[in-house]
Amino acid sequence: AAAASSSSSSSALALSSLSSSSSLSSSSSSPKNKQTNANTNSAFKPSLVSSYRPTVAVNKDILRQLLKSSSPTSSAVRSAVNNELLRRHFWRLTQSFLMPLNRYMHTLLPARSELSPFRAPPVLRPFSVSGFLKTLADIPPPTSSMSTAFPEELYRSFLESDNFAAWHKGRRHTANKHLYQQYLRQILSADLRAQLPSIHEVELVDLYLRVKEELASQRRLQADGKRNTSIGPLLELLSHIIDSLPTDLQETLRRKEQLAEQKQL
Repeated sequence: AAAASSSSSSSALALSSLSSSSSLSSSSSSPKNKQTNANTNSAFKPSLVSSYRPTVAVNKDILRQLLKSSSPTSSAVRSAVNNELLRRHFWRLTQSFLMPLNRYMHTLLPARSELSPFRAPPVLRPFSVSGFLKTLADIPPPTSSMSTAFPEELYRSFLESDNFAAWHKGRRHTANKHLYQQYLRQILSADLRAQLPSIHEVELVDLYLRVKEELASQRRLQADGKRNTSIGPLLELLSHIIDSLPTDLQETLRRKEQLAEQKQL
């Protein structure tokens, strides 16, 4: 009887398990669940997720022009128009971004009073990151849609990048070249020759050395095949400087000049 009772219980459990599996199977394949799965799949959309947050607001006017689809023109013409639109937009954006930097670079130029033939050629003062960032507070807000306000965070990132290093190197080279040309013009000016007789002997010797250095630099440029029109005036100025010195010093410098000319030959 016990064996029969045990067998009966096992059969009941087996039937119950089968009934449960059948119920789950039928419920998972019901139309309601199929509709839920379909809705879940259709709700999924591919997207790109990033922690990066832009620092410049999107120009909606440009987007509207790019997305305009009512134009009857061909796709090739439309593509050319869009390319030109984007180029102009990013050119204006770049110019607006660089404007504070260019304005600050201009303040690094030496004063006109520092430009003297009796001093070393002036150069651009060093760029100060903190000094530049302070000037951003003085920039007025944009007054039109053509201008853009850039946050300090963007300038900080730019100042730490290789792009800024290359930009600054180019601007500094251009500024120093311009300053040197001004210095050379001042050395060759007629006003300087008129002042030579009244200049102290020590300053005349210093000027002589500077003109000699410049003459050597111009001769190197000429040797590299570059057209040069400064060598003649510099030689003439050198002769005027020697004539303005005391007699004993004149003789010493002239002997040195003759030896230098012989080496050149």
